[in-house]
Amino acid sequence: MVSSNPPTPDPLNFATVISEYQGPLLAKAKQNPAVSHEDAEDIVQDVLFRYWRRIQSGLTTDFCPQRFLYMLLNRRVIDHARRTNAARRARVRTRDANLLCIQDTTVDSPSAGLDEQELFETFEAAIVTLSDEERRAVAWSIFGPDGRGKWNVLQAESGVAAHLWRARAAKGWKKVRACIREASERELTGAQRNGKGNRNFGKAVG
Repeated sequence: MVSSNPPTPDPLNFATVISEYQGPLLAKAKQNPAVSHEDAEDIVQDVLFRYWRRIQSGLTTDFCPQRFLYMLLNRRVIDHARRTNAARRARVRTRDANLLCIQDTTVDSPSAGLDEQELFETFEAAIVTLSDEERRAVAWSIFGPDGRGKWNVLQAESGVAAHLWRARAAKGWKKVRACIREASERELTGAQRNGKGNRNFGKAVG
């Protein structure tokens, strides 16, 4: 009677595949600047495993092992690079959008004491202090669709009236502006103290 269970993979085959192809494939994968050392190892391991499974399935004829491995590696590296670049661009767009929105909505705040990085970090810290509803409203004010009907879209999605979402956004941004104002004043006060101390030190030395 023939067993219907698939054959148990022979670990020696996989060890042989690794010893024969891992080094050249790693060197090839690391040539792409979008692939880190750790990512290259993961990609190569996946490529070798796919090749090994092909061997176990008996599909070892009519193809060149090296050609197959490098073809699969190139596909995986390209896919990884595309995902990495897309994620990086998304992070940059999110950061730029947040900074632009912060700057546009804090014109009345004394934010001159904060540089761009400090402003963004203060914004992130302030967002955490908001309620879930306020946080969602603020996020929608940044990333929601443009146009007069943006709050109506959120109303349709949530079942909560548009004017309530607008009120939550206004309340949330008021808290954010207060946090930015406080952080900015701390920075300005610290800078003034440091400047005064330096001037006094200079007079004492002179």
